[in-house]
Amino acid sequence: MENSLGLTEHHKFEILELLRYSRNKRKEKRIGIELAFQDFVDTRVMDEDTFTQDEVRDLVNDLQRNIADEVESELINSCDVSALLLRQVMQQADKWKLKLSCDVKQVENLELLGLIREFEQNESKTKTSPSKLTPIQGDGPIELLEKEISRMNLENQKHKEKNANLEDRLSSTISEKTKAQSSLNSVRNVDGGDLEKMKNELLVVKNDLLAKEKELDAKFRETSVYKNMKVLIDKKNVQIRELRAKETEKEDDYLKE
Repeated sequence: MENSLGLTEHHKFEILELLRYSRNKRKEKRIGIELAFQDFVDTRVMDEDTFTQDEVRDLVNDLQRNIADEVESELINSCDVSALLLRQVMQQADKWKLKLSCDVKQVENLELLGLIREFEQNESKTKTSPSKLTPIQGDGPIELLEKEISRMNLENQKHKEKNANLEDRLSSTISEKTKAQSSLNSVRNVDGGDLEKMKNELLVVKNDLLAKEKELDAKFRETSVYKNMKVLIDKKNVQIRELRAKETEKEDDYLKE
């Protein structure tokens, strides 16, 4: 029967729950109609009364209106329930950016209607209703969401490690520049001594400082990567929070259903 319906076990169970709900509503409405007949007989028809043809016609017309009102009320409620259930499905589809469509012609397909009727009868005979829903297997939406969150957490960790490495390199570069500047200041503050030696030492320090500054410039250019990484990490964290919020919302909707 599952293959005939073309549904998974989970969706077959959802259809079965809807059929059970509809069956209970039919029983309630049938009892309501029977009570309407009984109330009509008790209030309008007395054992000792005799009725003319016109009076009988009026009684039948009143009874017809009452029953028509009962049936119309049930049909309206049935349509509203169907629309509400369809709205729930559409809302779940919107969360996953899916576009669903309905083939109204199928609701008049006698073969499909007979298939649903046969499914309901077979399931009502078995009286089986699982106490717990089976975990979603395969690549279901929740599992895909968990995989995506795991992947993004791993990627986030890698970015954090890169970020820490860049910060260490930047700190080391700043420290080296400070030492070079301190050496230059020391050379400038020297009084006396061999002028030629001072010039040579100053030249060496200047060359060293120039090399350090070039290296520092190169490392500072790398910090643009660091900034980009920070932006990417922030975006990934926002995505992770959104995905977790969607997962929590989906679980809440599922529990409500």
